[in-house]
Amino acid sequence: MTFSNVGRAVTQGAAIMSLIMAGTIYSQTHFTFTSNTGNNMTVLVQASINPTVNGAAIANGDEIGVFDGSLCVGASVWTGSNITVTVWGACLIPAIVGATVGDTLRYRIWHVSTAQEIPATVTYTSGGPTYSVNGMAILSSLVANTCSVTYNGNGNT
Repeated sequence: MTFSNVGRAVTQGAAIMSLIMAGTIYSQTHFTFTSNTGNNMTVLVQASINPTVNGAAIANGDEIGVFDGSLCVGASVWTGSNITVTVWGACLIPAIVGATVGDTLRYRIWHVSTAQEIPATVTYTSGGPTYSVNGMAILSSLVANTCSVTYNGNGNT
């Protein structure tokens, strides 16, 4: 590179860094789980399925958690684009907790704006609904709704 091109290279480099730095980075902080257990399954959540929370689009920064019973086995932050959730499986040697082969996966959303953990229902295009080592699942829907129970005074809801 000649000295006459140094300024252009620096300017182009600064422009590229500006583009890289312009995106928002979300970190997954609510759901906790043991990662890298030695086996896993991948769940794909595509933006095109339009995941919702209480009827509205899931917000960037909300977290999608996957559970085996009450145990969180993986989570990712929604970014508005396609994401994957790595679901970590149990390992016998050494003993590490995780999803058990054949167990049904359950989903919850951490809704940042309301600071609520909300149960979600999902359907699959392929794979799922149970954990399998090296498995792959693709969601066709993800809908989270807070539970609302109305007491009518006569013992019925």
